[in-house]
Amino acid sequence: MNIKQASENTGISREMIRFYEKKGIIDPARLGNGYRNYSFHDLLMLVMARQYNCLGIELNKVAELFHENDIEKFRGELSGAVSQLQEEADWLLQRLRYARILELIFTMASEGREYCVIPHEQFCYYPRADYRCFASLYAYNSATPVLRIQRDDLAQEVYPQEQGMLFIKPVNTELPVYNYDEGEFFLFVRHDEPSEMICRKTIEPMLEIIEKEGYEINGDVFAFLVMGDTQDNKKDLTCFEFEVKKV
Repeated sequence: MNIKQASENTGISREMIRFYEKKGIIDPARLGNGYRNYSFHDLLMLVMARQYNCLGIELNKVAELFHENDIEKFRGELSGAVSQLQEEADWLLQRLRYARILELIFTMASEGREYCVIPHEQFCYYPRADYRCFASLYAYNSATPVLRIQRDDLAQEVYPQEQGMLFIKPVNTELPVYNYDEGEFFLFVRHDEPSEMICRKTIEPMLEIIEKEGYEINGDVFAFLVMGDTQDNKKDLTCFEFEVKKV
């Protein structure tokens, strides 16, 4: 069949078919007039190459694998592709978790609900201990920037302003990391003044609600800004996540 028919049967554009041929992935036969004559096997090779490329294997490597026809080399490349895809999936799950939390917060704010209890999976926290290393964490575009209040500090009137980031899996950094097991968050959605400092006076009413609902604090508290006003003339929308357990 000609290149137009090959394109129609594979969904691969004629330009890409020529590109695949240039890479050495297929070598179609030639008719007497010099036109390419694509076989069904050529089409299968095109589709297969596209699938491998979609898995993250570069076309040059695909062509090399096709020429060598070595099962063990194919297996090795696929193992690498699986690892890379798993890494991408993990970060996508982290972004999805953050988006779901934000969606829940805005839903609560819209409906006038002040608090709820939600489960959380294992996660890790990186404090801003070194500004140079910490800045690299922003490249992941998937973490929750937070202010952490450690459980042992809750009794103080004024809390240390410790900033950091939450991840669902460790990242490649020299920063210290604190690991948290799965459990439950008692989540509060509040409207606070932009200049308001988080202190014992801020937390006290939330602690009373947690106790009233039959929970107790068994970990740290994480606070983060959700929505603010550029002119600082409206209240910020903030969230507080308390690690809790049912009494």
